[in-house]
Amino acid sequence: MTQTQHEPQPTPSAPTSAPGPSSTSAQPHAITPSGAPAPTGAAPASTWAVVLGIVVAAAGLLLLRDAAVAVGLLGGTPVTTPLVDRLRSVGPQAWYVPVGVVVALVGLWLVAAALRRRPRRDLAVGDSSLVWLTPSAAAAIARASAAGVDGVVEARATAGRRSVRVTARTTTRDPEVGSRITSAVEQSLRGLAPVPKVRVTTRAMGDAA
Repeated sequence: MTQTQHEPQPTPSAPTSAPGPSSTSAQPHAITPSGAPAPTGAAPASTWAVVLGIVVAAAGLLLLRDAAVAVGLLGGTPVTTPLVDRLRSVGPQAWYVPVGVVVALVGLWLVAAALRRRPRRDLAVGDSSLVWLTPSAAAAIARASAAGVDGVVEARATAGRRSVRVTARTTTRDPEVGSRITSAVEQSLRGLAPVPKVRVTTRAMGDAA
């Protein structure tokens, strides 16, 4: 009886791939942040557009109402007919020219406002522009930073895209308190882009506001 001997099978090793375009294409690509679109405020002409839209809508409803009265669907007297008759009797007046110039300038201003870019109001946090901070939030950060400085009793702050103004009530008239407040606020806002300019006003307790 012959015993068959089995030779040990070689253990398969992990395939090694040579560096090249084929090996790099199989690996997932790293996702790099592209940044969030900058928040913008309302268009400069949005308020006037709403006002003019309301006026035009009211005029249209008035014309529809007078048309319904003219065909007998509604009772009453037309409103626009006496107005048109009065306008027919109006002659040229000297004040028409300056009023017409003013109206034309207002119309040109509205056109320019409609074509103007939406204003940017928020501040970017870091260079990636993935996070945006409103001016009111920046003012809150500046107020909290100023209030934490030794010698400050109360602090108020207002902020815009370019500057932050801090008004602090202090226990002393030492000018070094203002310098410490400025340093603290600048430190808390240094990650913003653009970095707002900090302006600090101090008033010692007992001074007139």
